Amino acid sequence: MNKYTVNIFRQQWIIHCALGALLGVALAGCVAMLIWQKSPEHITLTSRLLTMGGMILVGGLEGSILGFMQWRILTKKINALPARQWITVTTIVAMLSWTLGMIPFFLMEEQAVQTIPLQDKPLVAMLAVFAVGLVIGALFGLFQFIVLRHYIERALLWVLANSLGWALALVWLYIAAILPDESAATIVKVVYGIAGGVFSGMTLGRITGLFLIPMLQKNGLF
Repeated sequence: MNKYTVNIFRQQWIIHCALGALLGVALAGCVAMLIWQKSPEHITLTSRLLTMGGMILVGGLEGSILGFMQWRILTKKINALPARQWITVTTIVAMLSWTLGMIPFFLMEEQAVQTIPLQDKPLVAMLAVFAVGLVIGALFGLFQFIVLRHYIERALLWVLANSLGWALALVWLYIAAILPDESAATIVKVVYGIAGGVFSGMTLGRITGLFLIPMLQKNGLF
């Protein structure tokens, strides 16, 4: 086994996940951050539906971009991995995740929505984000496993890899959301969102890479 080849692949995987997050997750994170920090005078059913629908569509864009970036590097070792299937399942699970995440916003009373305290009890909130990430990551891993299992053995480990990876990745997005205060300029919030997305993607790539490379090695793909 060539350690240099393994290290190059690991770096490429992390970079591709970071780029996918920069273009996809950061976009969704910026939109979500602006929505949650904005305090409208009246939140109607229509505005809730539009917000929820918009975030689900952004989630689909996030999933398609991240799915493409992941597929692009995965095919260096799994040549037969189909782009359409991989990107489709990643897009679907991203939209599903945003749907589940937006349900509390949809059901909350107007006053509760207006006073969501992102900065209050940050440690408790961070643990909650981590727990949500475990679930969302497991969903990502499970959907991608459906495709991956046809090409490598022990692909079920991919569910655990994504569960841990997304749990830590979402913490970065939470940190990026609470650092700027409500009076910060929009561009400042966007910069924090982009930075959070990059760190999120690098973390996702690093953690999933710890599982992915041994999985590929055990299948003789290195």
